[in-house]
Amino acid sequence: MKAEDYKQKVKEIEQEAWNKKIRLSKEFALLNNPYKVGDKITDHIGTIIITSITPCRQTFSGLPICNYNGDNLTKKGTISKREPSRVVYQSNILK
Repeated sequence: MKAEDYKQKVKEIEQEAWNKKIRLSKEFALLNNPYKVGDKITDHIGTIIITSITPCRQTFSGLPICNYNGDNLTKKGTISKREPSRVVYQSNILK
């Protein structure tokens, strides 16, 4: 085995491990997601109706969470004209 072969195999192993971590992260985030498309959620900015859910990595706890993309609602319950859509992080949802 040459040095190039060794380096290539190490790179392949690291890539495979990275892919497994990403899959595990997505699985964890989605299994711990209490909301579904169509639900209304509120954070410190306001309320949205969820249109899509995306797993992501949270920085301060290191655990994967979900991002909720949705239609931004006004206090009257209509879709905002100024900012029609926005993202809410799972960790920012008010209970």
